Amino acid sequence: MTLIAESELKHYVQPLLCTDELPAREVFIAATFSQLCEPGDRSFAALGEPLGADRLLELLIARADAQTVLAMLEPIRVREVEQVFEQPFAEIWHGSCQRWLPRLNRTDVFASLDQAKALGARLVPRFSQFYPAGLEDLGDGQPPLLWVLGDAGLLNKPAMVSIVGSRNTSSYGRAVASDLGVVAADNGIITVSGGAFGIDACVHQSTISAGGQTIAAMAGGIGRLYPPSNKPLLESVANTGALFSEMPPGVAPAKWRFLMRNRLIAAMGRATVVVQAGLKSGSINTANTALELGRRVAVVPGPLNSAYSIGCHNFLNDKLGLVELIADAKNLPDLLGDRSVVGSLPPGLGTLETRALDAFVSGVNTFEQLLREAGLTSKEGMRALGSLEMEGLVTRVGSGYKRVAK
Repeated sequence: MTLIAESELKHYVQPLLCTDELPAREVFIAATFSQLCEPGDRSFAALGEPLGADRLLELLIARADAQTVLAMLEPIRVREVEQVFEQPFAEIWHGSCQRWLPRLNRTDVFASLDQAKALGARLVPRFSQFYPAGLEDLGDGQPPLLWVLGDAGLLNKPAMVSIVGSRNTSSYGRAVASDLGVVAADNGIITVSGGAFGIDACVHQSTISAGGQTIAAMAGGIGRLYPPSNKPLLESVANTGALFSEMPPGVAPAKWRFLMRNRLIAAMGRATVVVQAGLKSGSINTANTALELGRRVAVVPGPLNSAYSIGCHNFLNDKLGLVELIADAKNLPDLLGDRSVVGSLPPGLGTLETRALDAFVSGVNTFEQLLREAGLTSKEGMRALGSLEMEGLVTRVGSGYKRVAK
């Protein structure tokens, strides 16, 4: 496999870009690693950060051995990678090659890109302004790229809540989930769920019916919408909001991928609500991940003798002091903060942008000053300031930046 030519970039990649500013070659590399990596594979970030994604791909194509790769890295970077995996570097490299090389096929990558183009999809790599800021909390486990149907710009909006629950539900659970979707829509809050039967479907449908926007995270590729009988609903989600996957379009959903998909739902929302959950419901996995990520988590109480609510009740008891009750759908906005805060957040601002904007003082601010005050890396700062410029919230003054009064 060789790297892509300019003519191939124009055919395969450019039609999938959200903005012309995105470097097509780097997007192609991210899409390639999306094809190589299973969800949650930390090796891409751990190795790609010190080497660079393009060099990492070239080393894979060349079937480089561990010693060749080691010679390119400073000893301190090698130690950092070894500390992450608690393994010698040679074992880390060998394991990554074992997982990735069988999938390293130029034809397969182009076929995925062609399928995405036929679907009308967009590609959102980690360095895109549309990449969800919440996913950055997943660290090395965040996806290198998202395959998106619908409004890719919706993915990085600040007012977002994840609402999940069991596939098997009662009329009570469906009614509560629908009420939550309506309240979210009425308050300009985007709902996030998994597109499944039961609670997920109620959340998506009620949000759309109330004129709101909703996002569905898929456990398989966007060309293999699952469950198939929910396809009309999922297409409606894509037409009015967004639907995405971290895997190429043709990848089939699998049990492992459902569990890994849950981490994306948990990371996307500023808060997570579990409406109904049986004893072994996967929605509790989502809630636990949300807690680990520092998100607010709430459960909906149900009848004591209901099998549909036992998961919520047990979770609440197991996590006393960490999990909240939401006993009225109208209280949903409170999970995201004060209503006035939710309503006043500038559109398109994520965590990085908010931190950068808060770091401004009157007058002209240097790039280094903003990085120091906001606690951002150079890469994060460039991304945040670029987004703020596009929103018209800051402007360049010489080599510095100045906040624009709105």
